[in-house]
Amino acid sequence: MILLFGASGDIHKKKVYPALFQINKEKALSNVVGIGRTTFTDYEYHDIVKKSIEGYYQKTESPSLAFLSKFKYLCGDYDNSRTYNSLVKYFDMVVARDEEIVIYCGVPSSITLKIVKGICSTKINKYYNVTFLVEKPFGNSFKEFCEYTEVLKTYISIDHVRFIDHY
Repeated sequence: MILLFGASGDIHKKKVYPALFQINKEKALSNVVGIGRTTFTDYEYHDIVKKSIEGYYQKTESPSLAFLSKFKYLCGDYDNSRTYNSLVKYFDMVVARDEEIVIYCGVPSSITLKIVKGICSTKINKYYNVTFLVEKPFGNSFKEFCEYTEVLKTYISIDHVRFIDHY
């Protein structure tokens, strides 16, 4: 399972969706839940994904319905407990307790901290094998990076956090 926070954002459209399309060509992609503040239906979200991968496939091999159907969208505010409670309900229906959940935070650093807090407040990280992918730069200075990292460690072991660079 992959969670994409900031799902309608630029980084997802330019980098993440094309990468997931390529991964799916090599091996079956797991379910993906896009989470953002903008209201979309799953079908509108599928259109965003499809448009973002144009140019990454031959005209004769458009993205299959099977690929797009792996994407579900959840509208929610990153500060609101209802967003994370909705995730728990969804996971209870479709995710095995030992399944790995990769949480990609393609959002500003201050929002990443809210997401980690929200995930941990519902104990998702206790029931599932959770790894957070945190977009660099994390903070605007080394001092801010250290401060943000200390806050992260109050919620989750740093062993479950990967700092990534999309370039």
